[in-house]
Amino acid sequence: MAVCGVCKNEMTEVHECQHGIDPAAIPDLSELPDWVELRNCGDCGVAPGACHHPGCDMERCGACGGQAIACGCGEWDRDEVAERYDYLGPEELAEKMAEAEAKAKVNEETYWRERSNNRWEGFSAGTLECIKLGWFCRWVDDDGNPTEWPDRGHWERCNADDPGAGANLNRWAAAGCPTGAELERRIEMERVKRT
Repeated sequence: MAVCGVCKNEMTEVHECQHGIDPAAIPDLSELPDWVELRNCGDCGVAPGACHHPGCDMERCGACGGQAIACGCGEWDRDEVAERYDYLGPEELAEKMAEAEAKAKVNEETYWRERSNNRWEGFSAGTLECIKLGWFCRWVDDDGNPTEWPDRGHWERCNADDPGAGANLNRWAAAGCPTGAELERRIEMERVKRT
């Protein structure tokens, strides 16, 4: 039995963890390409569109976009900072300690604020972002015909409705694994630049 530390329910039985969620931030999962198959989270059991239970292996960090349980955002180690800056005097070292603590606090606050934007989408991390950006690819043979990976061939960019299309997760990773909230900010900044 795995009980969520936030909602206090058995994780695999409660398909939503409401703590700190803004309902207006729920991703729109109604207009997805036909090749997207929605499923509950394989780790904490939440339904598509629901917020992960904190501590879920599949949850992404709202601060860095990495795996929330392993990224280290919101944490800092006094001994590690002291070792890294062992050449500094006491006052300068105290400044570095304060900076590390402040950064961890900001990352922790960002994690909780961005949780509603990092919900389980019902598919692999990055898929929804690729759909929003129009980043798709497919595996093709040397003549450009769609084929099954790992048959001989290569990846090529394509449109969402092309045969064999899927999310271009490599392109998303190369862009720094932006979260849904970060993409909204980028899209808004581009819109403002054009006006």
